[in-house]
Amino acid sequence: MSLLTLLVACHDDLSKPTAHMHTRAGSAPEQSRGEAVFRLQNAVMDQLIAAQLLASAAHGTADRGFAECEERLVEQCARLNEAANLSASGGTPSVMLKLRVLVSLPGCEQSALAASNFLNRAPSFVSAALP
Repeated sequence: MSLLTLLVACHDDLSKPTAHMHTRAGSAPEQSRGEAVFRLQNAVMDQLIAAQLLASAAHGTADRGFAECEERLVEQCARLNEAANLSASGGTPSVMLKLRVLVSLPGCEQSALAASNFLNRAPSFVSAALP
């Protein structure tokens, strides 16, 4: 597959809205898929950290599943977070970094959804305290 074919395929995939994009009544999605995945993984990461703290406080230790979900999210979303941090600090991601972000988005989103599902199965004292 040529680089151009890959870029076109990624662009086509990214232009499709996902279930996690927020819309206003009657309007088209206002954020790109990359932004939606970034927001999703940030929200899930915040919940994972909070759940780990709650579980540790309640039991003296957290389920290893929390740490595994967090590690997977960090790994799968590394390129997206790298580009976001660079943009937030006034930099511009290189074309290669942008391509790596495009390629990594599905894995990042899947990891965030898997972590969210894990949190939904967390003990009731944890899930009740999460936002």
